[in-house]
Amino acid sequence: QALIAKNDVSTSLNVIEALFETSLQLRDEITLKAMLDSLLECDESSLPVLRILMTLVVRMGRGHELEHYAKRVVILQLQSADLSDARDQLNKMVIYSQSSLYLDVFNRLNEAIAAGSAQDGREVCESMIQSLKTGVLDGPRIPETGSALGVSEADLGAGWEIELPDNL
Repeated sequence: QALIAKNDVSTSLNVIEALFETSLQLRDEITLKAMLDSLLECDESSLPVLRILMTLVVRMGRGHELEHYAKRVVILQLQSADLSDARDQLNKMVIYSQSSLYLDVFNRLNEAIAAGSAQDGREVCESMIQSLKTGVLDGPRIPETGSALGVSEADLGAGWEIELPDNL
């Protein structure tokens, strides 16, 4: 706690990592979480702290808190243009969350990766970050060049014409 008070994020993180398993064995997760949250206040962009918090809340059975930290990780990854890791994290959020927003953002990220344009990618990243912050998908889209998930429109039945009888 003294290291956190001094804003010594690196050394604090090393101490917390060393204490992690011991804290869990002693059932002192709440104190550990409080220290990690304090450390996160010192450096809001610390991916290692966020990842430890994610692991801790899962082990504590507080899955409802996981989404908050996971969303922050994805935003940081998008800000640093780490699209691959952001995609992996979003994929986990799609699987474990009930929000369709994460699937929409995941699909948008796949489109950006498939398009490969740096300028368009930055704009889409900013749009995705804004969407994650507001909870509403908005912003520029990359023109689709095929499905990022490997399913074509033909596979989904798009483009099929159904003939209806004249008497309808």
